[in-house]
Amino acid sequence: PAEGHYTTARDVARMSIELFRHDTYFEYSSIWLDSVVHPDGRKTSLTNTAKTRIGLIIGAILAAAIAILAGSVIKIWEIFGSVAAASLLIPSLGTYYAPFKMSSKGAIVLMILGSLSTLAWFALSQVFDFLPKIRPLFIGAAVAILCFAVDKVISKCKN
Repeated sequence: PAEGHYTTARDVARMSIELFRHDTYFEYSSIWLDSVVHPDGRKTSLTNTAKTRIGLIIGAILAAAIAILAGSVIKIWEIFGSVAAASLLIPSLGTYYAPFKMSSKGAIVLMILGSLSTLAWFALSQVFDFLPKIRPLFIGAAVAILCFAVDKVISKCKN
């Protein structure tokens, strides 16, 4: 573990894997969750179905894999923070400042490509030493800016 840390990401992964060995987890994860009352009076029941349990299992397996591969909680925060910043900054600004407003399709493309390019650069930089030492956040941000610019050009051409 890193200095001052008492639990590593690998420990968290081990705990997640151990969780699935106990029937009690599946009992608790099968409880009906809640009902939501909408402002217009409609009620929606939120239930914990088999699909939810499968999703939780897949999520826990992915979390365990990420924890094992990353090696430290700090590295996990770095990766996911980079992905979130690269893919959400411009669309978030667009909700508050008109110059950053994008089309819905453009924002979705930006978020997908920004996330994928950040993750791809992170993975490739782990494998290939010859790549420049550029933080994945900057690669994702550059792709996001390019997507934003393309969206602006397309929207101007339509008008």
